Amino acid sequence: MSYITAPREPSRWRCYDKRCDKWIHFKHANGLTVRGNGTINGRGYNWWNVNVSQFSKFLFLILPCFCFTILTFFITSISRTAFEISHSENISLTGLRFIDSPRMHVHFEKSKSARVTNITIDAPGESPNTDGIHVSGSSDVIIDHCQIGTGNFGHTYYIFIHRDDCISIVDGCSHLNISNIICGPGHGIRLVFIYLLLNLIFGSNDNVEDIFVSDVLFISSTNGARIKTWQVKYFSFLFDQGGKGHASNIIFERIRTQDSYNPIIIDQFYCDGEYCTEHVSNFYLKCSGLLQDSAVKVSNVTFRHVQGTSQGEFAVKLDCSASVPCTGIVLEDIDIRSGYENQARVYTSNVQGIVMGLTIPQTHF
Repeated sequence: MSYITAPREPSRWRCYDKRCDKWIHFKHANGLTVRGNGTINGRGYNWWNVNVSQFSKFLFLILPCFCFTILTFFITSISRTAFEISHSENISLTGLRFIDSPRMHVHFEKSKSARVTNITIDAPGESPNTDGIHVSGSSDVIIDHCQIGTGNFGHTYYIFIHRDDCISIVDGCSHLNISNIICGPGHGIRLVFIYLLLNLIFGSNDNVEDIFVSDVLFISSTNGARIKTWQVKYFSFLFDQGGKGHASNIIFERIRTQDSYNPIIIDQFYCDGEYCTEHVSNFYLKCSGLLQDSAVKVSNVTFRHVQGTSQGEFAVKLDCSASVPCTGIVLEDIDIRSGYENQARVYTSNVQGIVMGLTIPQTHF
């Protein structure tokens, strides 16, 4: 088996065209096929030793909210994505193993008609922000028969080691089909709106729509099927609104969970980073104009045939905004039981939808 191995020391990584945020990068590579049975090793250990999260917590205490968030963004951007394909069409990625990326392992950006099959991704528990497959601004993407574990040290009840997303789908994505995935440990599969600086300043609209996720096994993951939105907007003293958008026409089907902490979750009050506890979120509320009620509309989302066990208090948590409620939410044939003696519960807020079939725990909107 062959290996492609990154430089051991971050100082030996080279920049291309003044860009230092990627290791292996294909751009404008229409018709690209990457196939093999070897390993791409990002050697991220020395990158992870730069403890950004601790520095971020310190910055948060001494800087105004918008300065803190901007600075944190630049700090976390220092780490490199191991493998990226951007501005390309008709792409195939098959058979490889990716391990220990400094940051994201595989990233598809502004690409179309991509197929990812039979790849394996692994990173240990102390590896921060090492998402497995990250898709942004792309359409017509198929991800099939992959095994992803980004965070292998496990956790105890209510105490989490670093875990990152097996697959993350962000702004500008449409027509994605994800199937036959083993996910875990990790954060699960998430659809997320994280509006960066320019989006918020100019109040742009970003959407995620027409996503189909099926036949996924979550093993000891922090989350299972997850949709989250981040509501922070910057420079509100200059501009009226942050970015807006919608997440719609999304189906999670035939999902199994083994001791996931949040098997089903919609979170419209997400605050990114370890520093964002409930206490810190309240601090954000005190920063004038930085936190809008919700700029993202979540609608027409179906969770169907989801079964398994939960480690957390809530098997189903749908926490939506009062100003922009979640609509068209469907729960059908849900059977999620607690892995402990206590019965798993359901939490819903500002949700409009229907419940069909046998649902455990019992749910009402």
